[in-house]
Amino acid sequence: MRLSGFLVRKFGSAAVERAFRMDYARRYASQRRLACASLILIWTAVVIRDWLLLNTLDPSILFRVGYVRLAGAVGMALPLWLMWGPRAFDERWAVRLLCVVTLSCWFALLGLVNVYPPVRVGQEIFPGFFVALFLIFTLFRLRAITAAWLVGLCVVTYHLIELLRYI
Repeated sequence: MRLSGFLVRKFGSAAVERAFRMDYARRYASQRRLACASLILIWTAVVIRDWLLLNTLDPSILFRVGYVRLAGAVGMALPLWLMWGPRAFDERWAVRLLCVVTLSCWFALLGLVNVYPPVRVGQEIFPGFFVALFLIFTLFRLRAITAAWLVGLCVVTYHLIELLRYI
């Protein structure tokens, strides 16, 4: 298999490509919905853990962390709700929604890096980064080129945030 075939699948006609995309979207729609719902449930469980942890360590930042977590949850829940709509079996629409879910989670995690105490970021926020990257590559079943762009964007923004923290 050539590398170009791995990045972009070539079809003989546009009709065959449309049929493939429809079949692919129908086949994995329930897995994608379950992955998004699982991400939101994990996010909610971590909110409860944040409240227990930060209430004892530093209650002054508890509301700022709560606002960032709430913004992330809303940013992930709205596309999940739209994935149950009539366009859920359109592959391009589903991929766009999954990208919004991923970026909402990612930017909320980057917001938490700025809000959390610096000594706790490594222990408390980095596992969320790994969960987000794991979802991109496995459960969302994105095409390789889409996943590569998403991960590249996540890595670049993470390094920018880290650079800005030290400047």
